[in-house]
Amino acid sequence: MPSSENKEHVLTAGRNCWRLAKAQEASLLIDGAAYFKSFRQAAMQARRSLFIVGWDIDSRMELVRCDPRDELPVELGAFLHALVERNDELEIFILLWDYALLLGMDREWFPEFKIGDKAHARLHLRKDDHCPLGSSHHQKVVVIDDALAFVGGLDLSKDRWDRPGHHPDDPVRVNHEGQRYRPNHDVQVLVSGQAAHYMGELVRQRWRRAGGDGGRLPELGNQASSCWPEGVVADLRQVTVGFSRTMPAYGEQQEIREIEQFYLDAIAAARQSIYIENQYFTAPVIVDALVRRLAEPDGPEVVIVVPQQTDGWLSQLSMDLLRARAFRELRRVDHHSRLLICYPHRHGLEGENSVKVHAKLMVVDNRLLHVGSANLNNRSMGIDTECDVTIEARGDQEVEEVIGRFRQALLCEHLDVSREQLQEALASSSSLLAAIAQCNSGTWRLEEVTVEITKAEELWLENRNILDPERPIRTDRMLREVLPVPDSGVDLKVVLRLGSVLLFVVVAAGLWFLLPTEQYLESGKALALLDWVREQPVGPLVLMAIYVVASLLITPITLLISATILLYGPVLGAVYALTGSVLSAAVTYYAGVMVNKSTLQRFSGRYLDKVNRFLARKGIISTAVVRLFPLAPFTVINMLAGASHLRFGDYIFGTLLGMTPGILAIAGLLDRGAALFREPSISSLLLFGGLVALLVAGYRQMKKWLPDYQRAGERKND
Repeated sequence: MPSSENKEHVLTAGRNCWRLAKAQEASLLIDGAAYFKSFRQAAMQARRSLFIVGWDIDSRMELVRCDPRDELPVELGAFLHALVERNDELEIFILLWDYALLLGMDREWFPEFKIGDKAHARLHLRKDDHCPLGSSHHQKVVVIDDALAFVGGLDLSKDRWDRPGHHPDDPVRVNHEGQRYRPNHDVQVLVSGQAAHYMGELVRQRWRRAGGDGGRLPELGNQASSCWPEGVVADLRQVTVGFSRTMPAYGEQQEIREIEQFYLDAIAAARQSIYIENQYFTAPVIVDALVRRLAEPDGPEVVIVVPQQTDGWLSQLSMDLLRARAFRELRRVDHHSRLLICYPHRHGLEGENSVKVHAKLMVVDNRLLHVGSANLNNRSMGIDTECDVTIEARGDQEVEEVIGRFRQALLCEHLDVSREQLQEALASSSSLLAAIAQCNSGTWRLEEVTVEITKAEELWLENRNILDPERPIRTDRMLREVLPVPDSGVDLKVVLRLGSVLLFVVVAAGLWFLLPTEQYLESGKALALLDWVREQPVGPLVLMAIYVVASLLITPITLLISATILLYGPVLGAVYALTGSVLSAAVTYYAGVMVNKSTLQRFSGRYLDKVNRFLARKGIISTAVVRLFPLAPFTVINMLAGASHLRFGDYIFGTLLGMTPGILAIAGLLDRGAALFREPSISSLLLFGGLVALLVAGYRQMKKWLPDYQRAGERKND
């Protein structure tokens, strides 16, 4: 491990962190039980202000699972209410992401009535929607009297509490409804002094930006008060920490990618080991940085700990597949056997019940410890609002020892061994991987993550920009322009039409989540549901309705087509897919008719306006071209066509003409790919390869022709 003589610094304010600060005290809290208890102890000492900034909150969650032996409640909402009741000078500010409707069914409804102004005059809850479309506020920060701050991956919400053992049958790991939930592993950092003072500044910036009443905010404290939680031992004192952020561009707010830059700098600076725990692992920029280090003959060892699988079918269809591709790339370059990609295995906990690794941390050698809210995906690198904290040793031997002990504590938890056993294994070898292998023999261990991607999944992964986008949609422009308010006043007819469309989408989304759909989408039940639909006489009609609703919800059309072909086979499936695509195109075309042309042109901007003008040149041919080469999402193109008053007949015929080759190509690939897996042979391989070659050649030829068509259209318009 690096010695104290290594003076190289990685943290640089203005490059990979926002501020550098001295933490008077710092402590590392592993798992929810430790964090929630510490939060409760510290909050009880709050004098002037308590800020809670999060992605989610639940007033019903219990902070401790035993008798606290004090007068205050254990439920979060009642606890916060009791704090302001007993202290007339205390103000509590809760800032939450104003989450999307589709996530609402999994959250507490109307928390403002329990922990907001409606519950108490000095309980202030605000939902923050000051972010681009598709973005979220993902920071998890608590600041008390500007003297103490918690930063990490844990929200004060349900299903987060757990103890380091993550026992399958822990009787107290239940939510407010008495239901058991998946074991959860996470990390939070506690800091005091100047570091907490800076976090107080950050949360005030967020509150004001979200439209909160800045006049009611208390002035930044002088750091003199002390509210260090009882029973928590400070791991470090007077240590340098850095705060890094991700913030998407929005309005006057400039894009900030400090967290991404820190990961790149820290990975490049690693000498002996890089230890990572993260919920997701899909960001190409991070994968590429690790690929470069693994390719070096004397590069560092890399240990990546992730969940066996993420929560829910949608995440498994997107994040799990994308990470499988990333892991495959890392293993491809691991010629020097310095890589371990694993998950915490517990006997009796598999699949959806396995330990949920929700931590977002990285330990580089013994020099850097990085903990926060940011996942290793594109969202956290540039789309969502994130906050991470880094402890840097900067040559201090004591700090290096603490960082090393923290990594040991994490490994002891995962391997179910004592610290002495792990230290003995580390002492007998200079290799972190060798020490893990020596201790990795119990029923609780780190199991390697398997990587398997089918051909159909490879096809789906081509939509990675949808699954894990690199840049957000600009909602400020969209919201301003989609709702047409002409200079002469409000067009009531247009507003009513748009309102009916939005109401339909909301009702469809509500039914999707109110009805028990998710349980049928799990692997075994999904097959039974698909079989049932296929066997019903009205199955095709149900399928057409799904196409229409899914198109209004802007579901990728490629996903619908692939699912239909897999359900009904290449011939009948292609017919149904084409019918559903044309039907959904017709419905969303008329949704676009409801929006006047000038409004949609202003909304579309240069990129989508180009699509609009392209469609207007030659109705049938232009429509067919944008179907072959989608310049924008399927639903967006449909609405643009309707708003531009392109003739309906031309548009439908062009859609039929342009969608047919793509659907036939998907049907052929899925059919021949399945045949290749069922009966591998030279002939099936040649047929599949020939089909791929034919499609690639045709696609390239069409791409060569497309610019000529565009130039011809431009000359005609001139």
